[in-house]
Amino acid sequence: MVRGDKSSAAVIAARREQVFRLALRGYSHRQILEGFHKQGAELSQATLERDLQAIRVDLLASKQASELYSLNKAFAELEELWREAWGLYSRSPQEIETKKGPVKLDDRGIKTLLLRELRGIVHERAQMLGYFTPKVLERIMMIETASGRGIQIERIPFEEQLKRGVDELRNNEGLARTEGIIDQGFSEGRPV
Repeated sequence: MVRGDKSSAAVIAARREQVFRLALRGYSHRQILEGFHKQGAELSQATLERDLQAIRVDLLASKQASELYSLNKAFAELEELWREAWGLYSRSPQEIETKKGPVKLDDRGIKTLLLRELRGIVHERAQMLGYFTPKVLERIMMIETASGRGIQIERIPFEEQLKRGVDELRNNEGLARTEGIIDQGFSEGRPV
């Protein structure tokens, strides 16, 4: 088969789908290889490793794109609530007709509740953006040392956490865009 040939891409995709299904069922690498050989298909250990790595990358990209979609959807919903709450807050007080004439209703209680709702939306946005994280994040990892197992503690300052988070979101969005999962309009907060 020639590289770049559509038929070879289809063969690779079909093989990876079969490898994925077997791996999900808990088959070991050896069992997967034996299964392919019993079917008369050639599959080397190196090819199996490449297929499994490609499957992991695809699954991670799919998961991250799904998380990005959910986050964008949540922000869009908060934005809609924000607009509705300010619209209700800004409207003029309602009037009712009485025997003595029109009377404006006191809406201070409603406006107070709306301001609390708006403050809650600001708080939710901040949480979603990660502003309420500890100043220093500690990542604890078990490591093997010459004398046995040990613990390594990595302390990440808040600014670095924020930078990593932004970089990860940009990377995930770029991956999702190259995979055709989202388009430019979606990343600007508008559903596609």
